[in-house]
Amino acid sequence: MSGIAGFLAPSSERPDPSVLERMTRSLQHPGGDAWGYYVDDRFGLGVARRLRRAGESGDRPVTNGDGSVHVVLDGSIYNFPEIRDDLVSRGHRFATTGDTEVVAHAWQEFGDGCLSLFNGVFVLAIWDQQREQLFLAGDRMGEKRLYYAVAKGWLIFGSELRAVLAHPAVDHELELTVSRSLEFDLVPEPHSIICGISKLPRAHSLTASNGRVTVQSYGDIPSGAQGTARA
Repeated sequence: MSGIAGFLAPSSERPDPSVLERMTRSLQHPGGDAWGYYVDDRFGLGVARRLRRAGESGDRPVTNGDGSVHVVLDGSIYNFPEIRDDLVSRGHRFATTGDTEVVAHAWQEFGDGCLSLFNGVFVLAIWDQQREQLFLAGDRMGEKRLYYAVAKGWLIFGSELRAVLAHPAVDHELELTVSRSLEFDLVPEPHSIICGISKLPRAHSLTASNGRVTVQSYGDIPSGAQGTARA
C-alpha cells in the first residue's frame, strides 16, 4: 500500500511540518518501504510508497532537477520508459530510474497536457514553484482515489480520508445524506462520507492558483461535476 498527502496554505499562514508528517504517517501500512515529505513557504507534499525497482526514489517528493517542480505519485505510470526516452531526446536529464521523476519532467515540458501521455493507475500531486500552482490528478478509470477539502483557506488532499482528517483545519462531521448511500456499498463521486471532503472524480484534475480552485475533466469518460470554488 502507498499514498500521497499535502496542502496549500493560505497566504497569511505558514505551514507546520509536523502536521504534514502526521498526514503522511497515517498513510503507512505494514510492509511499506519508504515515506517522507517536503514543506516550503506555502505548500507541503508527502508520500508513503512501496518501492518496486532498484534506483527508484520513493522516500520523498521528487523534483525535475532544478527544484522548480515537485511531485508525489501514488500508483504507476506503465509507459513511463517511452515517455522518458522522448524527454531525454528533448534535452531532459534524469537522476532516478522511476516514474515519479518522469512526471516532473513531463509537466515541465508539456504542462497539464502531460496527462494525455500517461497510461497507468495513479493519483499525483505537482507543485510548480514558478507558477505558484498546485495540480492534482487521477487516472482515467478512477482506480486510485484522491480526497480533498477546501477549509479555512487551506487546500488539503490525501489518497485516504485519514490523511485529510489529520489536518486541524478539517472538520470530522459525518455527511448524513451521503452516508445513506452506504447501504449500497457506494458513495458516489465527488462526495465522501465526511462533510466538506470531496473525491476527485475519475479523469479529472484540480488546479489551485491565485486563491482559486478549479476542477475539470481531462478525459473522455463522463463523470462528476465540474466547477470552481474559492480557497
